[in-house]
Amino acid sequence: MAELSSRMQKPVSAILPKIAATISERTSTTPKIDLATAENWLLRPEILDICKEAVQSSLTLAHLSYPAGFGGDPKLQATLATFFNKYFNPVSEVRTQDIAVTPGASNCLDSLLFSICEVGDSILVVAPYWSGFDFHFVLRPGIKIIPVYTESCDRLNEPNRLLSDSLVPALEEALRTCEDAGRVKALVLSNPHNPFARCYPEHVLAEAIHWCADHKLHYVSDEVYALSDFSRENDTPDGNGDMPPNDEKSRDEVNDTVIEANPATPFISALALHLDAEKTPPISIIWSTSKDLGSSGFRMGVHVSRMRTPALQDNGHTDENHIPESSPSLLTISLALLSTTQLPTISMLLTHALLTSASFDTLVTQNRQRLRRHHGVVTRRLQGWGVPFVPATSGPYLLAQLGAIMEGSQQQDRKDSPVADETAQNGLSERGRVSDFQGRDVAEVLRSEAGVLVAPGQSFHMRGQGLELGWVRITFAVPMEVLEDGLNRIESTLELGKSKKPRGEVV
Repeated sequence: MAELSSRMQKPVSAILPKIAATISERTSTTPKIDLATAENWLLRPEILDICKEAVQSSLTLAHLSYPAGFGGDPKLQATLATFFNKYFNPVSEVRTQDIAVTPGASNCLDSLLFSICEVGDSILVVAPYWSGFDFHFVLRPGIKIIPVYTESCDRLNEPNRLLSDSLVPALEEALRTCEDAGRVKALVLSNPHNPFARCYPEHVLAEAIHWCADHKLHYVSDEVYALSDFSRENDTPDGNGDMPPNDEKSRDEVNDTVIEANPATPFISALALHLDAEKTPPISIIWSTSKDLGSSGFRMGVHVSRMRTPALQDNGHTDENHIPESSPSLLTISLALLSTTQLPTISMLLTHALLTSASFDTLVTQNRQRLRRHHGVVTRRLQGWGVPFVPATSGPYLLAQLGAIMEGSQQQDRKDSPVADETAQNGLSERGRVSDFQGRDVAEVLRSEAGVLVAPGQSFHMRGQGLELGWVRITFAVPMEVLEDGLNRIESTLELGKSKKPRGEVV
């Protein structure tokens, strides 16, 4: 008799080596600086205080019971509706009926795809993408991922153009060349993007959604970094025009960072897009406390279903008569069925306390300010080293070409690359312990030689320049002393900062 069911034998065999390596890394007796995991530590002191107060003042015997409500605690659902209406600027009011609370964003995606796909179906995923999708989309839903590569995603030396081109040609090509177009059920897109840490323009998103409607596909918008857009210096999260409260640092220090001269594209939610009412597919928005609020341990994810789509009139206003009032959608009910018994009651209490805290608006602003400051620290160091990088605008990490100094077996193949040419012109190939590291991946070198973990570009299914030229993702939303220690180790191990022609600009 087989030890595992047929549906689990292949996933377990494929994923076990990756899990084993991750567990070994995290349980190693040798401490390492983790700049690979996409976590945000910058608000944790304040969040911890809020959580302690909530436990002290609000924890009751009832919180030791099964969760109240269906699809989330009713009080938390109401609070989340207020939260989305305030911060995501929806064209139609988000109601509690539109919300299902899940035990984390990953579980939310898992349950969503389990609900809309049959085993063996496929989904389109705009690449590069978070490697976790390979795990969560396959394990229980049993679906196939079809990566969608656009030409603009190869332009690592043109950050403002990375996400600016229409997705439609690439979507059409992916659908045309896939094994069975009839079994493609959805498009998944991360905005802000992971690993680029930048946002899609509004017109690109709207066009992709309309394309999904034409092809009867579900549109899934992964927006777990929605509140981490630090591209705007004077952002006002409450939308009332008031200046945000200052952080403990001066404005000059907060803004002492590297943001390119051209304005960065700000984040816009799929909830906020004005869409053609006749060409709007089912739309799912995923968010969680994990990234924006530095609370991955809460395991609190949220699914918002945008099923009601007001029509945009010639005068630019929405026609409220086109918004049918209804009970929760079948999809919302399905997610609630799959999630309710797994919801951690105490985490829902803490999330409610956090979102209703009198200091929440201040925390959102502080988060953006601190992300901007830490981004400035790492970008100034990269500039001093002469290492090309993609400036981030939304998220706790950025992409850097630390592997530019590594001379691997593919050097000859890289000579025609625009980034490789620029690298050579700036003297990057003249420094570094090339003889020691020849043929080794830079992420592996930093792990073994420096005790620093960074995420290699290939783990995100990058192609072309990202795969060939040693790009890595570096998380900077860690305590400042940890960030400085990690950067110092990278500098020492790779002998950076000794170029004859140091760069003074970003890629």
